[in-house]
Formats: sequence, C-alpha cells, structure tokens
Amino acid sequence: MLHLPPKSFAAGFAAVVAMACGPAIAQSAADRFVPFGEFLQTLTAAPAEQYLAGAAANGVASTGAVEEMRSHILSLYRGVTVRHSFVLDDQYFDCVPILQQPSARALGLMKVPALPAALPLPADDDDGAPAGQFAPGETADRFGNAMPCEQGTIPMRRITLQELSRYRNLQEYFQKGHDGAGEVPTRAKQVAPTHKYAHAFQNVKNFGGVSTLNIWKPPINISKGEIFSLSQHWYVAFPGGVTQTAEIGWQNDPQHYGSQNSALFIYWTRDGYQQTGCYNLECQGFVQTSNSILLGGRFATYSKLGGKQNYLTLGYQMLNVTNVGPAWAMIYAGNYVGYFPASLYGGASGALSQGATEIDYGGEAVGTTIWPPMGSGQFPGQGAKFSGLHEKIKYFTAYNNNKMHAASLTASQPSPKCYKTQVHNNSATKLQSFFYFGGPGGTKC
Repeated sequence: MLHLPPKSFAAGFAAVVAMACGPAIAQSAADRFVPFGEFLQTLTAAPAEQYLAGAAANGVASTGAVEEMRSHILSLYRGVTVRHSFVLDDQYFDCVPILQQPSARALGLMKVPALPAALPLPADDDDGAPAGQFAPGETADRFGNAMPCEQGTIPMRRITLQELSRYRNLQEYFQKGHDGAGEVPTRAKQVAPTHKYAHAFQNVKNFGGVSTLNIWKPPINISKGEIFSLSQHWYVAFPGGVTQTAEIGWQNDPQHYGSQNSALFIYWTRDGYQQTGCYNLECQGFVQTSNSILLGGRFATYSKLGGKQNYLTLGYQMLNVTNVGPAWAMIYAGNYVGYFPASLYGGASGALSQGATEIDYGGEAVGTTIWPPMGSGQFPGQGAKFSGLHEKIKYFTAYNNNKMHAASLTASQPSPKCYKTQVHNNSATKLQSFFYFGGPGGTKC
C-alpha cells in the first residue's frame, strides 16, 4: 500500500534540523549551479523563520508549516543517491536511480517494471511539429551538465523549501487548485467560482485514451490575481460519488514552477482532491521509468498565433504491469513514461482501479477576480493555428489492449463570456474527433 500525503506529518526530522545552522543558499539556477549534496545540506540547515510570509512572496504562515514542508522534502530524498543533475528553465532535475524514486521505494519494487516500448499512434499534425522538451542538438545545460539523464535513472524535478513556502501549508501545495476547490469540469457546479472551464466530455466505460494537443504558454499575471491556465485530459470514476482521476496535460503556473513557460504535468486524486493527490513526482504516487521526460519541465518550443504549431500526443492506458498488476500508464508521443498503480485508487474498492467511466478534455483557468487567457487566448471560432486544440481524440475500449474508439464528445462552456468550446465529432478531416477551445479570460467570467 502506498503512503499517501497525510493531513499532518510527525515532526520526526525536528532533531535533525536542529543540528544544523547557517544561511540558505539561493536555489535559483541564474546564480550558480547547486549540486544535489549541497542542496540537501542547505535544506536541512535553513532557519524556518526565513521562509515565513512577509519574506519575498512567501505565503507560509508558521514555522510549524515550514517544518512540515521540510519533513516532506527530506522524505522524498531519503536514501537517494544522485551523481548527475542539470538545469532547464531555472528548474533543477536530479537523475535519481529508478528504484530510489519515492513511489518505487513505497511499493518495495526490486526490479524496474517493464512497460511496452511504444504504442502505435498516428503522427502529430503535419502542419506543425512535435513539442519536445529539448531543442534539437540541446545536450547540455548552461553549466555544461549533460541532458537528459542516463539510462537507469529518472529526472526528478528538485523540490525546494523556497517553492513550498509560496503556499500556506503542505496540503495547499498538494492541491490541484491551491484553494481546495479542484474538481473535474463536469462537476464544476461543486467548484468554487475561482475555477473556469471550456471542455468536452463523454460518459463512457474506458481504460484511458489519447489526444494530440497544441502547446501554448498563455501569460499569467500573478500580481493581478491570476493563478494558472492549462490544457489537459481527465480520466475519471466516481466510486460512491467521490471523484478519482488520472490527469495529464500542460500548465502555466508561475506560483508552482516559478516560470511563465508552460510545463508538462500529471496529477491524481482518489478522494475528490481532499487529502490525496499531487502533481508529478511531488508525493508518492507515480512511478516513472523514462530517463528523458521531464515532469514539471518546460517545452523547447510553443505554438505561435497564425504560425507554426507545436503539438504533443498525450494520454493514459490501463495496462497490466509485470510485478505490479493493473496500472494507468502515461503516454507521451506514443511512448510509455511510467504509471500510476491501480492500488493507488484503493484496489478493488476504488472505481478507477477497474477502469474509468468518463473521459474529459479541455482547458481550466484559475483566478480570483480576474482570470487568465486559456489555450492560445483566442476563442475557438478563430480555428486552426489560432485556437487551443485537442485532435484525434480516442479512448481505449478494453483493459491491457490497444483497441481504441473515436470519442463522441459533448461540449461544455460554463463561462462563455471568457472561454468557449467548439466540438467536431468523427469529422472527415485528418483531425478526426477534435475540438477548439479557449478564450481571453478577464474580469467578467
């Protein structure tokens, strides 16, 4: 059984923290390269007081909350040996041996799980280009460190106290929406008005699916109260009325990633975003097997309005993983990156461990009294090369099987003054089942 992020942590590291002292070293890659060992030493030694609200843009309110955050970070790296790290977009990625990553340790894995080499998928749209995370010929960071990670390791985005201290507490950091109001769009009536959607869904038994997304980086103005904007998939089940999800997409969230560049993300919850779930590898949940895909990492290129489009095929497929059993395997450009074990969702009692009952695709934007652009920032009526897009949308019809079916989606645009959706099911074009979505956001959403 995996250890899920609890509501509160024991202060087991208090004695360790008290043994060290000294100023923290800035983790910004703009200054100099910080090796993994130095990062851990600094993490242990840094006084909690320097992270409290009022210091820079921090939001954490108590030293107790800081120590809870520190304890969690130390638990992620306990027993981890890192011999190689690199920097991309001011984010550190430490090359962690596959079996030392948090979820592999929690599962007690003794061997690297075997996933299929690739999934046969149609090529990305021929009017654009795949949106990779490394530019052609980009093999080293600005400090000369090789990229990506070597075989047998996975790139784990470095989690720092600086990052966590932007939030009031650890649980807020884990949450999908930072305000405790995350939900899938079809249940948006239960969501606080901070979350806005433009999406398309289908209620159908499925074992995952895929779509090809165009990649944008809509600007987020934190100073005005905008929080994030994303384009994603939701694979959902509702055991006993409680939401369980496996999610994937791209997201511009400067508070989380410290950048205006949209990042690749995954997310999960088994209890309606209440006490379980997190992004990427930031808690125990996802087991990564790829040495080259950066969860939480930026893309090398983004789509341009009216110009070159950058696309990426993403999704999940429910497979039988050797020595693990049923699992939701992440798909990136036709390759398997890793998986969420079905046991994460409660085994036989968890509906998502038996497959999903809904597929959902589209955009989500979060703000306070003002909401950021979604997708390209253009309404869907602008069409090809101008609007946000999901194309070639299909779902898997059987467990551990590549058989797929074209989606037949219902459009939903609960905030049409700011964001809209335009669906084309089973079209005769090369886009197959697809939809445009998005909009400029604003104050009247």
